[in-house]
Amino acid sequence: MNKKASIIVFLLAVIGGVFFLSGGKKSPSMKEAEIAFRKAVSMQESVVPGDKRYDEFLSLLKESSDLHYPIAQFRYAEILLKGQGLKKDVPEALRLLNQSKEKEPRSKELLALIYLQEIGKGAVGRDTVKGIGLLTQSAAAGLMTSQYLLGTFYLHGENGLDKSTLQAYYWLRRAAEQGDKVSQLTLARLVGQGFEVPPDDKRSKAWECLANSQKGFDSFDLCKDG
Repeated sequence: MNKKASIIVFLLAVIGGVFFLSGGKKSPSMKEAEIAFRKAVSMQESVVPGDKRYDEFLSLLKESSDLHYPIAQFRYAEILLKGQGLKKDVPEALRLLNQSKEKEPRSKELLALIYLQEIGKGAVGRDTVKGIGLLTQSAAAGLMTSQYLLGTFYLHGENGLDKSTLQAYYWLRRAAEQGDKVSQLTLARLVGQGFEVPPDDKRSKAWECLANSQKGFDSFDLCKDG
């Protein structure tokens, strides 16, 4: 083994030893970030912009965000985009979303919607390639809204996607299985009318009944036995 390779092996061993001794535990800064975020979350339902406690809420959220806590960066970016209780700052919001997107799927989802100009119109130039790419990633990560939107875009051939009922069915079904009512009702129509999948009245009825059961009512007695 040459000298350079020996040095690399030694450094890797040292790094591995440090990680082993720490037990893979969170760093002090991550603990502080988590504590600050939890405090902010505990306050968010009882504060409104303009309230002194809202300033405290923002301070805690920013503290956590500054410590690179991904979910805090996402939440603080949301507030910056809307200018809720502080000056609107789109460039900073985009920076936080890009910084946190690899660890927080909701940051990818929000960035996707910005690039597709579904929200924050004018914040960046419309870019359907980036937008759909990010939306596909957040949908694959299990975000129900992303799955619904991606399915809808495929269904209608929007945002640069070729129309594909099969792709629409795949993503809408994933959202429907998580309880999204609109996806369930859309699936009922897709399955009942056939499109690119064989028509199936029984499954169509099942999806419609599942959707309607969420509010405790049926459509014209369709879901009643017999």
